[in-house]
Amino acid sequence: MYNNKTPKMNALDYFSEVKLEVKNMVRNLQLKAQRPEKQRVITRKFPLDFQAHLLGMSTKRIRDLVKGGTLQCRSYIESNSFKFSQEEIYHNLEIRDSLPKTGSRPTVIVISQYKGGVGKTTATTNLGVYLALSGYRVQVIDIDPQGTATEQLWKNSPLATKSSQGLDGINLEDTIYSFLTSKNNSNKKDLRDTIVDTAWNNLKLIPSCVMLDSINIEMSIDSSQRNREAYWDRFKNRMHEFEGSTDVIIIDSAPNINPLNLSALFAADILIMPMMASMPDVSSFYQYVSHMESAISSMVESRLITKARLPHFIPRILISNYEGTLLEDSVESKGKESSFLKNLTAKDKGLANKDTYIRTILLKMLSKYMIKKPIVRSDAIKESANNFMPVFEIDTSFKDNEGQKKFTITNKTLKRCEDSFISFGHEIKTLINSLNKQGI
Repeated sequence: MYNNKTPKMNALDYFSEVKLEVKNMVRNLQLKAQRPEKQRVITRKFPLDFQAHLLGMSTKRIRDLVKGGTLQCRSYIESNSFKFSQEEIYHNLEIRDSLPKTGSRPTVIVISQYKGGVGKTTATTNLGVYLALSGYRVQVIDIDPQGTATEQLWKNSPLATKSSQGLDGINLEDTIYSFLTSKNNSNKKDLRDTIVDTAWNNLKLIPSCVMLDSINIEMSIDSSQRNREAYWDRFKNRMHEFEGSTDVIIIDSAPNINPLNLSALFAADILIMPMMASMPDVSSFYQYVSHMESAISSMVESRLITKARLPHFIPRILISNYEGTLLEDSVESKGKESSFLKNLTAKDKGLANKDTYIRTILLKMLSKYMIKKPIVRSDAIKESANNFMPVFEIDTSFKDNEGQKKFTITNKTLKRCEDSFISFGHEIKTLINSLNKQGI
């Protein structure tokens, strides 16, 4: 007989029990994704068209240069195929004098949104890998206490013990906290001691941990006291410490508006705001920009900061998790701004799914701020997340010890997904190059 008298549970007992169960579940998934005694190794070899894209050459020209011995490609020697490791990609960029021309100071990219689950971390890690493969020295800083970017880029096994640098061994002082805190803590580390290698050449990480949220309270208290450094200046005042060793800094923010996120915003050269093409996400995005405007306006009105010292950045909106196409040209050409909506007919709206409809409106209304191509909805993103890695790390040919394929997606699915990240990365790379030419 059904018992509808479900007893209440002690909060501590509940959280302790669920914590243990979920921890075991996550660790089992990590064990399946990566052997605990080994460090992460990039086995992925990149296709001919990707090497051609990075060098700005045709695939035919790349083939000729490989055959002539000018470009490195071990797979051509071994199996007459054209696939390139990350080391060969960098070498080929170097010998063709195609490494990026960087500025004296790193370009700071902040990826931020009010809503969770919109692809901030996916954009962060895959943009970081793309720029690293393009020859930039990239530093990812994870300031989201959830630490998903840290999990995806952590070089050592997530199952490793504290003594061998496992994720469970990350303390508050191992994070960006040591870089930003004003406290004279004996455990505080120098910047160089918080930076860890990843499995990707040219890509380094400052990890996060669940305790990182505590710095928001500290930063707020500090800024309320006279002669203390304002929290919004913390990141900006310390960017010079990366000069000479870093070309691009990518900051993965938490899904909220707090002192730490605002401090990152004030250091930004490029602000990327991911969102999905749905009305709830448009509404959430409105709340994000509205709250940001309110927070910054309040700072100006309270004379905490002058307008001249407000952050200046290039804003870009990235549509993520997208499934659809643009409405046809005849629809896009109808009217301007608000009249565009009035001129859309029922037939126009029926030409595509809701993703397409919302994105087309956004492109019409906010075209100067939009990343041209969206990040597509793809099983490759789910597969990479389940294996704690960026999409670019997926090696569809990889087999486990039992000869079973580790990844279930097809090469076609992977390519479609990667192409959207390549397009996104290339557009950001163009912005970085433009800022460097301007000396900004």
